[in-house]
Amino acid sequence: MTEKDHLPQALARNPFYKKEDTAQTKYEMLRMEATAKKPVTQVCKEFSYTRKIFYDAKARYENDGMAGLLDKVPGPKNPLKVTDQIEELVLSIKREHLNDPKFKNSHLYEILKEECAARGILLTISQKTVDRILLRNNLHIPRPRSKKNS
Repeated sequence: MTEKDHLPQALARNPFYKKEDTAQTKYEMLRMEATAKKPVTQVCKEFSYTRKIFYDAKARYENDGMAGLLDKVPGPKNPLKVTDQIEELVLSIKREHLNDPKFKNSHLYEILKEECAARGILLTISQKTVDRILLRNNLHIPRPRSKKNS
């Protein structure tokens, strides 16, 4: 039995209500507490949510409206660190050394650090991000895997 199987009967029978929609469920919980004048503890029990979740949802709803009830999406909160300028610099360095069989991506990263310092650009990406830029642009040459002794 899932936590949403305990919903109030009127909601469970409503064809417009989708129990998978957590924002709608939280809204209905807030609405029930406000209109039915039931204690928060009872409303939380009926919706299988904790009082903390109730009060968090209420505060977010008061501040942001329905958007505040939407689940937060995991992932980066800030813009990507790879600017167009840095990506172009990575690609131009790689293209300059494309025909050099001894040139490694680690060399590219060292050159990138020097170029960024010379241009006054703050380098905020890692070697792995450089590899991803090259991969995205079909310029990545996989590193040979080291052979393990058997």
